[in-house]
Amino acid sequence: MTDTNQKEKSTDKSKVFRLLREEAASQDKFSNRTHNRVAEAIFHFMEGNEEAGVTIGLEGEWGSGKSTVLKILKNKLDSNKYCYFHFDAWAHEGDPLRRRIRYYNFCHLEQYVPKWN
Repeated sequence: MTDTNQKEKSTDKSKVFRLLREEAASQDKFSNRTHNRVAEAIFHFMEGNEEAGVTIGLEGEWGSGKSTVLKILKNKLDSNKYCYFHFDAWAHEGDPLRRRIRYYNFCHLEQYVPKWN
């Protein structure tokens, strides 16, 4: 086998690709802790505005870490004090969105409401 053939074989391995899972991280692995700082800021905002009934929007490009921030935030929330649910709009693309969100909320919140006897 010549040197050229060996080089071709070794570079063929570099062309192999891996499929990555599209799953949000549950912890901030960046050195500047950006995701953790955003989750912390939202948490403190929520703690300071419990009576206000506010809506929080988290915007960013695909892959910017919105879901990671939400997972970190969820871990900070006291489940006895806050009811957290996650609705994946992409998974329900094409569904009548308003009806789907209401149904999802109802099914999820049912576990927090005491059962009628």
